[in-house]
Amino acid sequence: MEITEWSNMIQEEREHKNVFFSGSDNSPIPLEQRRFFKELDYYPPDADYRFVIELHEHVEKKILKIEDTKGNEREFLRWGEFIFKIEKKNVRSRLIKAIRRKIACLFLFAIKPAVTKHTVQADK
Repeated sequence: MEITEWSNMIQEEREHKNVFFSGSDNSPIPLEQRRFFKELDYYPPDADYRFVIELHEHVEKKILKIEDTKGNEREFLRWGEFIFKIEKKNVRSRLIKAIRRKIACLFLFAIKPAVTKHTVQADK
């Protein structure tokens, strides 16, 4: 995927998320506050933080329980992790898979050491 296509994809995903936050019944923003919501504040896409890396898939996928924004406990499988370097520091990002969803969803999140100025965006 070319850098321009990648950047456009990120912008499109951000626009979809803003629409979701402002109008969805599942938005984490309380209904009475949604009229004040304009958009989330993002750093611009930075190609220096785009990686094509190998997934280290877990052989044994253990269950992880997470409380969602509405206080419901949801179950995920610890699917695998990515290991890479940012600013000469080793970074791990875990990939988890939602259980009991109509559509298969994978979520990526960073593990310490935290990257202080940037967010890692994964290609879908």
